[in-house]
Amino acid sequence: MFEVSTIKTLFDSKSQEKIHRFSAVQLLMKLKKITKRILKKIHFRKKKKGTDSLLASINYC
Repeated sequence: MFEVSTIKTLFDSKSQEKIHRFSAVQLLMKLKKITKRILKKIHFRKKKKGTDSLLASINYC
């Protein structure tokens, strides 16, 4: 009985960890998409070298 419960808690913590990691990755991807969209809007409004370098640095990441 004790072994089963420890295995279960281990499994629960592992799955929880995976969920947290996955949500963090999703959040990062969403953030990247949003920043790209904003930068594109800025880029279309005013075509300056500053925004180009900013876009390049984000694409590099």
